[in-house]
Parts: sequence; structure tokens; C-alpha cells
Amino acid sequence: MQQQVTQPVRLKTGDVVGVYVATADAPPFTRDMPILSDGAIYGVGFGKLKVAGLTVDQAQSALRISLKKLFRPEDVFLTLMKQRVSYVYVIGTNAPGPIEINPDGVYLNQVLPPMTKDTDAQRLDVQLIRNGKVLGRGSYVRVLTGQDPLSKTKIESNDLVSVVPQASVRVWVVGPVKNPGAMVLPEGVTIYQAVAAAGGIQTYETSTKIVFRHGPDTSEFPARPDAQTAGPVLTEGDVVTVVAAVPIRVTVTGQVNKPDEFVVESGTSLLQLISKAEGVAGGASLRRVFLFRKGEATQYDFQGLTEGTSIPDPKLQEGDTVYVDENRRSFYVFGHVKKSGRYSMAENKAYHVTDALAAGEGLDEKGSMRRVYLYRAAPDGKPTITQFNLDEFLTGGKLAANPEIQPGDAILFSEPKGLTFNSLMQAFNAFFILNALRR
Repeated sequence: MQQQVTQPVRLKTGDVVGVYVATADAPPFTRDMPILSDGAIYGVGFGKLKVAGLTVDQAQSALRISLKKLFRPEDVFLTLMKQRVSYVYVIGTNAPGPIEINPDGVYLNQVLPPMTKDTDAQRLDVQLIRNGKVLGRGSYVRVLTGQDPLSKTKIESNDLVSVVPQASVRVWVVGPVKNPGAMVLPEGVTIYQAVAAAGGIQTYETSTKIVFRHGPDTSEFPARPDAQTAGPVLTEGDVVTVVAAVPIRVTVTGQVNKPDEFVVESGTSLLQLISKAEGVAGGASLRRVFLFRKGEATQYDFQGLTEGTSIPDPKLQEGDTVYVDENRRSFYVFGHVKKSGRYSMAENKAYHVTDALAAGEGLDEKGSMRRVYLYRAAPDGKPTITQFNLDEFLTGGKLAANPEIQPGDAILFSEPKGLTFNSLMQAFNAFFILNALRR
């Protein structure tokens, strides 16, 4: 860890130094000498010696040189007896007045009055004045919290720090902007500058507009300024409202080029959202597109789009999540089997439910061959669930009791008593949701 280096104290006007001379053949000489307004000390044998701005060691060396004709250097000493008290003057809102400061100096944000619950800190500025000149001005909050470079300005003796009201207006920006709410802005800002200060419009459509309310009067402006539309200047209490089609927040993830959360117009479809995500990635499966809504999962098969087939494209709702799965042939096995999961399907090979049972490493102690359910997605998003008795194939050779599996199918091995349709849908929905979360 790097150690902080302490800077040596430098002498200044008003400090008092002690001069001490010790010789073997005379009594020691001691005297306290103030550093006068010209930065010098005066004494017999050396006359005038300017020491302001020097360190104590440097001043002692200079004194020894001045007295070398009279005394040996090692007999002459100079010490700092008393430092001049320095003040900075803080005036304005909640100001404490004169503050004694450390001779080594302090930073501007260290002398500011603290915020109080009765102070509208957002509407204050800090001004630093030195020798009658303004060195800088900044937001009180930003200077106090160290966000403004001015906060690290070193304070000098007799500096004047004023906490003064800003030339500002408080307005409201609402609607689909990043940071809606009340804002304190400099005087002279326009409606477009206020929208930009609020983070900008988060969803822009051709129908988007800005409604400006000033007192009882309202007027409308385009969402984007043009050469002829600078927009009105805001005054205290004005309200700027961005009006757009009702926005909804939706998410697309999985095998798309830009998985993210999007704010879109209500009425946006599933395929339009995928387009906003810059389309499906190279490894995507159009047969396995899932729409998660309020705890339920619906699978869509859009493979027909590549063949020119018209496919239903559902409209999205607030909070929907679209998941595009990977493009690989697989089926799912779960329920009362020893090993639930997703299993790959080799190309050009037919798979049947008996293959699913083998992949699941057989039934567990509660499983039954008589209650097997096959879930298959459909292009319209309405799945089919078929129940069959695998025992009829294993003991009697009934082929219909061992149906062929298609990619994306899910096979549930149940208990002997079976499940209701609603229980089946809940089980399949829960399985698909958990499987997507694990990916």
C-alpha cells in the first residue's frame, strides 16, 4: 500500500519564528520574531531576511548563511513558534460565517454548510471568490458531494464562499421518458431540453407528441424539434407530457441477436418483437418459440414461415417474455421417471415413447405405464395432449399405444390414478418454465 506523503509546512505572513544562537563563550541568544507583511524577519547581524514561502528548514539554512560571519552554522537554529490563524468566510443560505481553517489548507466541499430538511438544496449554487475575483460556480449538491471538480479546489485564507439561489425553474416532465418527475433546470430551457434532461423519450413512434401545459393553457408540439420549432421556454411550474401509444415492457431472450428488455407500443406482435431484437440467431429453432405470460407458457411453431405458410402472430401484453429455443431436435421426459430432462434426437431416426422411457432410465416406484401423456405444440399456440397406455404395446403389441415422437414433444409419465386436464396443463407449464430458467 502506498503511503501518503505529508508536505512540509511553509512559513507565511503572521507566523512567529524563534531564533536561537548558542555559543561556547557566551550566553545563548533567543528571540521570537514575527514574519511581517513583507514576508521578512528583522534582526541584528542579518538585517532583513525574507522567509515567507520557505519551509522551516529552508529558513534556518538562510539564517545560518546570513550569520556565518558571526557564528558557526551549527550554533544557529530557527523554529516555528506560532502559526497565523487563517479564516474562510462562508455566507448565504445556512452559512456559519467565518471558519478557522487548517494552515495546511482544506477543500471547498469541506467548508460548505450541510444540507437540512428545510433547505431546497437542488436550487442552490456555490460561488468561490478570491481577492475579489470569482474562481468558479457550481451546483451546491454536486460540489458538496464531490461530483463537481470545483469541490476539490484548495481554500486559502480570506477566501469568500457564498451559497446563493440558482437562477432556475422547477418543472415536471412525465410520460415515457427515462426519468419522469419533477426537475430543477436552469432558466431559459425549452421543452425539448427538458425532455432530454429527463433521459429522452424511451419509445418513439410517428404518433408520439409533446403536450405543454403552462397554467390553464395547453399546446401540442412534435416529439422531435425541427428547424422551425425551437419549442417554448419553460417557467416555474410548467408541465411537459410526452404522449405516445400506451407503452408496454416486454423481454425477448434465447437465440436472438439482441436479447434485451424493450418498451414497445401496445399491439406489437411476437414476431415484431423478435425483429426489434435484430432477428433470430443462427442456432435458433422456429419450431420452439415460447411466450411466457402470467406464469403460463405457450409454445409456437413458426417453421411454416420459411415455407410461405401464414402463421398466427400473437399480440404481446405488459410483462410478456418471449424465449426462442435452440435449433436442435430433442424431446422432453419428466414425471415419474428416474431421470427427467431434455434428450437429443439423432437425424433420420424415428423415436417412439418407448425410447423416451429408456432415456428416462425407466419408471420410479410411483410411475405407471397406463397413464402416459404426450404434449405437442401446434402452430396456433394451442397444444394437444394425448393420453395412452404403454402397457398395451409392451404386452399386446398395440402400435397406437407407442406413438412416434416429434421434435419438441414432451412425455409425462404419471401415477396410476392419472391427472385432470388442468393439472396436466399446470404440470407442462411448470416444466417448460423451469427448463427455460435452467438454460
